[in-house]
Amino acid sequence: MKSKIYFQPRTAVQDYYYGVRAQAPPGFSFFEVGPGKLPDYLGRYLLMNELHRRLHPFQFVRPGDTVVHVGFDRVYLEKGQSHPLILSALVGDEGRVLAVDPDRRNTDALRAYAEKNNIKNLEVVNRAAWKETTTLEFIFDGEWSPMSVATDVMTEPGQHGVEYVPGTGSRKESVQAETLDAIVARHLPDRPVTYLSLTANGAEPQVVEGAQAVLRSSPDLRVGIALAFRHFSYDIRKQVCQQLAELGFDIVVADAQHDPWRTEPFYFACAVKLSPEKLSAFGLQETTWEKIIEDGAAKETRMTKRTANPSEADTGFFQRLKSLAGRS
Repeated sequence: MKSKIYFQPRTAVQDYYYGVRAQAPPGFSFFEVGPGKLPDYLGRYLLMNELHRRLHPFQFVRPGDTVVHVGFDRVYLEKGQSHPLILSALVGDEGRVLAVDPDRRNTDALRAYAEKNNIKNLEVVNRAAWKETTTLEFIFDGEWSPMSVATDVMTEPGQHGVEYVPGTGSRKESVQAETLDAIVARHLPDRPVTYLSLTANGAEPQVVEGAQAVLRSSPDLRVGIALAFRHFSYDIRKQVCQQLAELGFDIVVADAQHDPWRTEPFYFACAVKLSPEKLSAFGLQETTWEKIIEDGAAKETRMTKRTANPSEADTGFFQRLKSLAGRS
């Protein structure tokens, strides 16, 4: 059966969570969302479960799930925004989360946080997920490791938002890499993965290539692709979606724009194997890539016209995609 593409509009809960909406939606007025307001794992994560369950892509995570999360950052631990910790809280005591990251600073910090907060369902692995067993060179940003990247996926300096500049705190480091299949077989030998979360800064196609056994481990598997469809990442994210569609997954693309100051649309994606009845419960609309590009171009025009240079409104990324599509 041919895979389908679905679109999920923005929600009031999402806007509230990211600070776009000042007033809480009904049922969420007691939450204080934002850095520094909820001090620990209980307050920032466990008590936020009902809110996180209403957000894309966490809406697809269930209690008891076995989750593998690739790519995370220590700066989010105390902010209540760490994906491994959100996932740990959502799956509960019966679930399991395996968190994989190439930066030892991140893995050490997450292990320390888990030990401090007595989190028992989380295991942390310092590895780079890749298409084969090898050694990869990474550029790690000095302050903002969400932008760290393997040089093998860079075609020009500064691509993916990071560049090695001596004396700035950025560093180059060799990291052991393995396939996700090998990592999961070693750490989760008796638990089929039911939710896979990817934030690999441009290496998603290689991670998927090395995760073929994982991707076939459960008929119920859901895959979250956490980074946005925009500029440098659009082609990569679409490639991953196509890889997953070939394996029988339906693709859910969500309007995840949450920063009022941005001049470009954000779209997150998930790949799922769910019945049409279950998908309809999430308010999804069947669509096409062409319609997503149309939607992005329209949003881009409105957003760019709010900036100091309105003449750029028709030269944005999605506008160019729309133009190219019209010529083909």
